[in-house]
Amino acid sequence: MKRALFIAAFVVAAAGLSTLLYFQWRAPGKKESKRRGKKGSIAVEVATVKTGTIISKARYIGSLMPRSQFIVAPQIGGRLSQLKVRIGDKVKPKQLLAIVDNEEVIQQVEQALAEVRVARAQLDEQNARLVNARAEYRRELALAKKRLNTPAQREKTESSYKVEAAKVRVIQAQLAQKRSLLKAARVRLSYTKIYAQWVSRPLTPAQTRAL
Repeated sequence: MKRALFIAAFVVAAAGLSTLLYFQWRAPGKKESKRRGKKGSIAVEVATVKTGTIISKARYIGSLMPRSQFIVAPQIGGRLSQLKVRIGDKVKPKQLLAIVDNEEVIQQVEQALAEVRVARAQLDEQNARLVNARAEYRRELALAKKRLNTPAQREKTESSYKVEAAKVRVIQAQLAQKRSLLKAARVRLSYTKIYAQWVSRPLTPAQTRAL
């Protein structure tokens, strides 16, 4: 009886030991992880401590604004034919910045100049006629004093002299008008050139400190 109980106990113990060994064999990850955790290491970089200057760098997006600015506005309309400066260039007072298409204005100047020359030639011609009419009128006055002509002849020469003098005044007025047109055309031609126009003056000490 005792022998049978001993055999039964031995069988139960053997079965329990076999079961324990089986489960330990099925779960080796825990022991392996523990084993790796004990033996593993983390690589780090080692350097000598040094002193130096730390520079702070940053990147910004914005717009640059000048200390002074002015609006470029031509006094005559037209197509921009030439641009003498670019963005960022330094500009001085009275510097030529751009030129507006001026072919039409140049033609107007040339036409006005031609009309002035024609009117001047007409005035010269009319002055010559006036000189002749004045001489004829004075001759008739001299003859009238000697009673060598009739009143009708004297009145005729006087009338001719006055007519020629009136023509001279008309041509003089026309010439003045032509000259005014020429001057206006030249002014329009000057408007086709755009200059940097501003008054340059030294800054006061207060303004310098403000800058």
